[in-house]
Amino acid sequence: MNGCQTSNVLFENKSAITEKVTIMAKIIETDDQDIVDDIVKSTNRQNKIEEHQFLATLDSVKAVERYFIARGGDEEHRLYFERRPNQYGRDDIPTIRIFDLKELARCTGAMFLDKPDVASRYPNQLVEELQGVVFDPKNKEEIFYAAAYCSYRLKLLHGNNKIDKSLNRFKWYSLMAFRYIICGSTPANVTSSKVEKDCEAIIDVVSKNDETCIGICNDIAKRFSKLGEIGRDRLRTTRFVSEVREVMIG
Repeated sequence: MNGCQTSNVLFENKSAITEKVTIMAKIIETDDQDIVDDIVKSTNRQNKIEEHQFLATLDSVKAVERYFIARGGDEEHRLYFERRPNQYGRDDIPTIRIFDLKELARCTGAMFLDKPDVASRYPNQLVEELQGVVFDPKNKEEIFYAAAYCSYRLKLLHGNNKIDKSLNRFKWYSLMAFRYIICGSTPANVTSSKVEKDCEAIIDVVSKNDETCIGICNDIAKRFSKLGEIGRDRLRTTRFVSEVREVMIG
């Protein structure tokens, strides 16, 4: 049992506890976060629901965190990847600039892996795919920053009412659309060094003045309108993903 479970059991059975009862406690003190991660992985496997929390201990996820930190020093509007819960919660950082593990996975999965339907419908399902798909060690770290940066800029434009409100329904699809509009019908594979140029192209476009982003958003909105009536059920199908892809590259 872990500490919380042990405490609960002791509390529920406090009437049966006597001076003869002894409890073994193991205390490990360290400032090394890697050691903490190893301890978490080895001692907290009771609850499968919390399995996604162990993704934060993966080397590939740590590499993404390091990339965000390194890249942040050169960006005017720095973004933060919160690998661990509340990592930046007390630093007076605008929440719009903070991406936790699940949010970053949804952005990246939608934009670079053509999974906007999964990101919008089943975020927990996407979490289950993180280790083998989104956070595959072969994937370039640049795709995570580009997806987060595009999402950040779209949030700003939405918040300032500068883009078509209808796009709010297509939050995750808009990320995928941006990639195809900017990178063309055959964007680079996420494991290829060529994807780095795609990412820089995306960041370059969305980091320019609002008019540039607004123009692309308006174009995307017009293309969505060509798809006719879009109900909730249609929005959640893999077929709709293909339809969106085709209209964006058409």
